[in-house]
Amino acid sequence: MSNGDDTLLQCSECGFDPALWNDQDTANTLRESAHLLRTWAEPLVDADDDLINVRPRPGVWSTAEYIDHVRTAIWGNRFLIDLARTDPGHDLGAVPASDGAGDHRVLDVDQCLDGVATEADAIFSTLSGMEEHEWNRAVIMDGVARTVRHSSRHVVHDLWHHLVDVGAIAATLGAASPSQSGTVRQLNASTGGVPKTPIELAEIAHSGIVGDTQQTRRHHGRPWQALCLWSGDVIDALVAEGHPVQPGSAGENITIEGVNWAALHAGALVTIGDMTCRLSAPATPCVKIADSFSGRDFRRVDHSLHPGFGRWYAAVVTPGVVRPGDNVAIDPPSPVL
Repeated sequence: MSNGDDTLLQCSECGFDPALWNDQDTANTLRESAHLLRTWAEPLVDADDDLINVRPRPGVWSTAEYIDHVRTAIWGNRFLIDLARTDPGHDLGAVPASDGAGDHRVLDVDQCLDGVATEADAIFSTLSGMEEHEWNRAVIMDGVARTVRHSSRHVVHDLWHHLVDVGAIAATLGAASPSQSGTVRQLNASTGGVPKTPIELAEIAHSGIVGDTQQTRRHHGRPWQALCLWSGDVIDALVAEGHPVQPGSAGENITIEGVNWAALHAGALVTIGDMTCRLSAPATPCVKIADSFSGRDFRRVDHSLHPGFGRWYAAVVTPGVVRPGDNVAIDPPSPVL
């Protein structure tokens, strides 16, 4: 093997597929590392008995330890990227062996997240300022060329993999989304922007609904944002408040009814028809959906201000076909084995 990018295969454990990622998606996702980790850890942080520092079983890190590991991984790959850019071809020799989980460390999760944010800002600054040819510069590790593109994809895989681990810990410790069921009220798509209009069938690939597009990939369209889900019951409540919102007008792809939306957490698995997706993060509202809200108050559906009212992004786990009226099954992630 002569090129480190050849080692980037789809992960059988977390589903990460490097083929779905472009350079912009990679850099922009790494910038949000601390936000994503905070979101997935939210039910553990909110627990009364400091679940954030509980190991789900001996030899498996706690959520706080996973967060600190992501900080270290970003730092290490940032070093490789900087070295590849400034001294391409530098031979680092053999990769040190991992020492496993090691001793249990009790950590301050806010300090860990601040550390992730610092490293994430630094790696984003480097990646977003690079010329196209710089992505192919490489260092040598274990006799293999590891390019900037490889290192950046590797660390975003590390982030996603450990987000899934955090979801499994939440399920093991009883802090994950409960099982629920509902139905699809409406499917929505557009060729960019809002509103999204009703469609009668959605063919869903790993990249989202086939034929549905975004005007920009800076804030949308990354693999963990393949779908946007929202609650028809929340829409009904907002209409009762006087907001002119309708299914699809705020940009969701799948409008679901009959689900306790406030009980959802990142990591939950949503099965609709023969398609399964994984909730990744609440969608941050922006001014483009302002016309759907009285007084243009689009922050009415900001998860950080009004938990239980926001839309959810999801990554597609198993592609499939979805139709209005299909049953929706929401389940917690698989626990740590």
